Amino acid sequence: MKVLILGAQGLLGEALQKAFAAHEVIACDREELDVTDFVRLRSEITRLSPDAVINCVAWNDVDGAESEAERGNAHARDRAMLLNCEVVRELAKICSAAHMPLVTYSTDHVFNGEKTAGYTEDDRPNPINAYGRSKACGEIALQEETSDFYLIRTSRLYGPKPRSAHAKSSFVLRMIELGAYNKEISVVDEEPGAFTFVKDLAEATKKIVEEKFPYGVYHLTAEGAATWFECAKEIFGFLGMEIKLSPVRRNDFPRPALIPPYSILLNTKFPRLRDWKDALHDFISSYYGKSL
Repeated sequence: MKVLILGAQGLLGEALQKAFAAHEVIACDREELDVTDFVRLRSEITRLSPDAVINCVAWNDVDGAESEAERGNAHARDRAMLLNCEVVRELAKICSAAHMPLVTYSTDHVFNGEKTAGYTEDDRPNPINAYGRSKACGEIALQEETSDFYLIRTSRLYGPKPRSAHAKSSFVLRMIELGAYNKEISVVDEEPGAFTFVKDLAEATKKIVEEKFPYGVYHLTAEGAATWFECAKEIFGFLGMEIKLSPVRRNDFPRPALIPPYSILLNTKFPRLRDWKDALHDFISSYYGKSL
């Protein structure tokens, strides 16, 4: 199987290259293919003729998107909508015309976080921040333009530092970096979510594509949920780092963007991924050992 991965040097793109290593992988980042050049994008996909396209390109700076939108910065605002919505729309058109499946990713931020029981794949998006609105726009565009798609929603993705200089650092990496230089850290003890190891998400994506699961929306996150504080506590405890960790409220650390207060994605269509603690321990052991 020939697989085209777009956004290949980002966190998810690099994990997908490893997951699909047994297949023919064509890995493209912005240097090889500017996905916003729609004429060239169509030409290249047609020329390469992959069996599946996996889109990892995204604007994922949640606070940045909100700040720029509030300041009326048209360039930044339009960039978020371009990458998260219009690129998805164009890819869907191209893949539909070529009769090839498109895999693309979305987020728990398409929901408002008021449903404390969690969200299923069929729940209606209702975003409360600019980032979530741009991703929800992409979801609608995808479903308008093709039926041969896998729309995979995930949350709080983490993994090793990617090669791309444009990639955003994950919460897990930021905590490990902070813990190396600080003995006291305050972390928000609210907004429970599923911290998901990128390796697990990539392997699940491969299974869906290889085994030709029914097209549609899938929720792929780690099993279980934790607040930011609970995740940080688990990180430092597993590493054996003596950090004085203080739980605080969101109001103590306000952000430009509203964050869904409870955005658990319920997986009803795919075997559950690993428990979030098991996956986190695996990541830390693999990349950092048991201590810093």
